[in-house]
Amino acid sequence: MEYQSQSEAANKAIDGDSLSSMSTKASSTTVSTSTTVVTTPSNMKISRSRSNSPRSGSPRSGSPRSGSPRSGSPGNSNSNNTPSTNLAQTLSSNTFLNNNSGTEVDLIKSMTQRLLSLRGSPPGTQASISESEIRHLTSRVRPILLSQPMLLELEAPLKICGDVHGQYSDLLRLFEYGGFPPQANYLFLGDYVDRGKQSIEVICLLLCYKIQYPNNFFILRGNHEAAGINRIYGFYDECKRRYSIKLWKNFSDVFNCLP
Repeated sequence: MEYQSQSEAANKAIDGDSLSSMSTKASSTTVSTSTTVVTTPSNMKISRSRSNSPRSGSPRSGSPRSGSPRSGSPGNSNSNNTPSTNLAQTLSSNTFLNNNSGTEVDLIKSMTQRLLSLRGSPPGTQASISESEIRHLTSRVRPILLSQPMLLELEAPLKICGDVHGQYSDLLRLFEYGGFPPQANYLFLGDYVDRGKQSIEVICLLLCYKIQYPNNFFILRGNHEAAGINRIYGFYDECKRRYSIKLWKNFSDVFNCLP
């Protein structure tokens, strides 16, 4: 009896060991299965991240392009430091303003002829010049003024003229006595606007000559070519009455470029 009881106890121990080993296998199987389930999504995520990586050899869209520098960059600063020696060739190489106005050279010459056609007219006769033409005149003369030095070293023969102050008929008589450009070299000392009734005609004719003959015709800045002064003494009111305040600002930008 004791032997049977011992054998039965041994069998129970063996059964217990087998059950424990079976449970251990089941648990390891469960763990390995769970590990496989967890590992598979992580692999998928890695493959997605690799598919979104930038391709090798292709530059990004924000990388700088090679070629000529943009306008206004330091690479174009040398163009403003070189005097305009052949202005007619430079102007003729530009594009057309529109289909009816012709080249820029023709426009400047046309404005000059219309201004000079007032010779013999009663004082105060206004020239037939549109605001868009005057704005183009101011935008075209600024680079020429900036290309020349602030200190002008000129040589004779040279005719020096003083204050004009909007007296357009007096300006025409000066050219009749001294010769119209380019027959003579001129230096004007400033004060072209204010007080007179035709400051716009005076400054427009002078700017036209400056564009056509940049190395024979020179204009300096007087105290009335300052916005704080010609705002009070008549030039501002003339621009506002005949054209617009914006045109007065365009002229002020030109005056800031005068030597």
